Amino acid sequence: MTPEERHQYPRVGFVINSIDEFPNEPNVNLDDLKLLNIDFSNQTLLVQYWLIPGYIKGHRFGWYFSNAEDEYYFRANFTLIRHEDDEFDLFTYYRSAILVNKIKPDKKVNFTVSY
Repeated sequence: MTPEERHQYPRVGFVINSIDEFPNEPNVNLDDLKLLNIDFSNQTLLVQYWLIPGYIKGHRFGWYFSNAEDEYYFRANFTLIRHEDDEFDLFTYYRSAILVNKIKPDKKVNFTVSY
């Protein structure tokens, strides 16, 4: 893929509180998650998409609420297999999702990634 083609893949997080809030974005497929019969009266679905340079060898996720900042965080940390010569040719388009207790609409969710 060219760099221009890679830029068409969104790096984005979604906070979904109802079946009607599923986004309609090109290159983002959430059809499998729509079929899960999620109880949106009690749960919120968080989904994040990232374009990661290299191949993913391992990952760790964190989900927490910061009392100091009054915000939620969904963090992803990836261990990669990278070759400097192929830095722009090797990548993984990664989706992660988590069901959490219902999040109020006025609360902010931060989606972050590191590798």
